[in-house]
Amino acid sequence: MPLTPTSAKGQTNIAIEATSGEQPVLAATPVAATISAGITQPSGGSVGSRLRIILFGWTAGGTITINGTGLPASTEVATVPAPTPQQLQSPQLATFEYESMNLYTAITNFQCSAPLVTGGGVLVVKQCQGGKFNIPDTAFKSGRKVPTL
Repeated sequence: MPLTPTSAKGQTNIAIEATSGEQPVLAATPVAATISAGITQPSGGSVGSRLRIILFGWTAGGTITINGTGLPASTEVATVPAPTPQQLQSPQLATFEYESMNLYTAITNFQCSAPLVTGGGVLVVKQCQGGKFNIPDTAFKSGRKVPTL
């Protein structure tokens, strides 16, 4: 019986982490035009790390630029929309989150556009190790998990 090829429906990126979970890169810092102090360099090994940017309490839209050493590019721009009226009512709970497309091995700084700086807010950045292996997915299945008696 010959084998029939199955086309991949997606891919799963796998990493064996040296340190489990997210690690801090930038502690809670007021939004400024250029933030370079207080950055802990990513520790994602040879591949690099994905960055998760979390913005609290902002009042206007703008952009956040990540500058550093990354793959496939060393600069990345995240567009931050203006907050909704509901988000303005509870700035401690409402956040804008962005996951970087690039894998960074070093960070030079974060740059925020004028509307974000004027509108205020607090920026937090975390990192997790980037994947090293891409495994093709041929099926997306999930079985119901029930305890066995």
